[in-house]
Amino acid sequence: MAITLGFVMLTTGQEAPASDVTVTSLHASALIALVAASVAGLCVNLPARIAKVAAEDLVNMAVGASWDAHDAESSREEFRILADMLSGLRSVNRRRARTLLAALLAEVLALACMSAATILPLLTGR
Repeated sequence: MAITLGFVMLTTGQEAPASDVTVTSLHASALIALVAASVAGLCVNLPARIAKVAAEDLVNMAVGASWDAHDAESSREEFRILADMLSGLRSVNRRRARTLLAALLAEVLALACMSAATILPLLTGR
């Protein structure tokens, strides 16, 4: 609405009508909600923090003499590593899903504020 009013002001040379305090606060709330949603969306794309495996350990395991040996201990260790990685990835995924839900709710809140700020002057006749 502010962009449209600014465009009309520039093209017609008229002054923009003064906004009510309620309308201004609704626009400010919408702006804050949109910025929060944008920040949340950017945070979701940050690299995931998961358990790191040292490359040297993997190389040492690959060149070891017992590479083809399958004993219970090595299988248990491999399962533990995979389970830890899966647990970490699920935790990150859950956190990102909550962040995206919060961002979507912030966008809906911003849309509601902008709609109220647009409709309120029409209903009150200002």
